[in-house]
Amino acid sequence: MSASVLKLVAIITMVIDHIGFLFLPQYPVLRYIGRICFPLFCFLLAEGFFHTRDVKKYALRLAVFAVASEIPHDLFTRGVILEFQSQNIMFELLLALAALICVKKTVEGKYLFALGIPAAFVLSQVLHFSYGFYGILMTVLFYLFRQNRILLPASLFASNLAYDLYNSRQPFAAQWPAIFAAIPIVLYNGKKGFYLPKYLAYIFYPVHMLLLYLVRLWL
Repeated sequence: MSASVLKLVAIITMVIDHIGFLFLPQYPVLRYIGRICFPLFCFLLAEGFFHTRDVKKYALRLAVFAVASEIPHDLFTRGVILEFQSQNIMFELLLALAALICVKKTVEGKYLFALGIPAAFVLSQVLHFSYGFYGILMTVLFYLFRQNRILLPASLFASNLAYDLYNSRQPFAAQWPAIFAAIPIVLYNGKKGFYLPKYLAYIFYPVHMLLLYLVRLWL
């Protein structure tokens, strides 16, 4: 599977998840399918960081769309224009990118940057990012083990286990279906694949939430 295929799978499963959340909560299978999308976005972020030639532009792009997505996210999840109980996943991905920068700098011998890694974990929880430490941990592990076909799925499993134990005090709770994201991740061939607009996922994220919210109001 190419990066383009992974991106489409992530987008499609995200839409299925959000339709289940807003319109069909009586069918939890839709939410189970939707658990696949976030690990794929984290994996694509780790891959994007590895291949990018300008990490500052990458970070700026995430920051701009994180801010642009917050009102659609709050309308979609809470029905209000702005609230601070949870933030959209773009903020989480931005913080995960910062953690990856710290990891890379630490590996290069700039050990002071190592302090930024636990700081990212703490900030993700304090600032009420969508998945908290889970998204940061998973992205960092994906980056460290990106070329290991055994440790990649193991990283996904360990991250989900940690998330469920922390939030539900039991393994294989709400987030467990996300482990099936290991299938497309292991099948990833390292290639970019067919053409997709560069900003497709960035624009689609806030736009589809806003459209779903408006459809809900209309119904």
